[in-house]
Amino acid sequence: MSVAVGRVYPARVVLAADRLITSPDPAGDLAWTYANKLARMPWGLVAWVGRVSAAQSLVELLGDCRALDEAITEARLQTTGVAALLTDGRRLVVVDEGCATVACRGLAAVGTGASVALGALYAGASLARSVEIASAIVPGVGGGVDVATRGHAGNPAR
Repeated sequence: MSVAVGRVYPARVVLAADRLITSPDPAGDLAWTYANKLARMPWGLVAWVGRVSAAQSLVELLGDCRALDEAITEARLQTTGVAALLTDGRRLVVVDEGCATVACRGLAAVGTGASVALGALYAGASLARSVEIASAIVPGVGGGVDVATRGHAGNPAR
């Protein structure tokens, strides 16, 4: 499945995700490929894990939203087969299986590597390093790391 992590800082939120995805090939086996699982939206950022087709639908839907609260509502209705981290640069929200939760203690992770990545974050690793650690330990996580930052209004880290 993969991993996406996020951290809230005083003037910004940073998201990171691995790049590995699986998709069925014509023989019905799983083929490994790579994709950027971070997307910039008019209202902020989204990082996703899960089925590629479900994630593409979610990202397309969220692109039409004007604010984080609207995106959360839409994402809660569309999270079958995909989990996501959403941020507007102030708040970090986890959306999974129709539920939306604000990040606890400013940290959040979704995907099969979530527990390993969170452990690495609590031990002091950076977001990118926490994804790398999960990639080394959890099967189905890997392929590199993408990182994106979203600052809130008035902050140049947009």
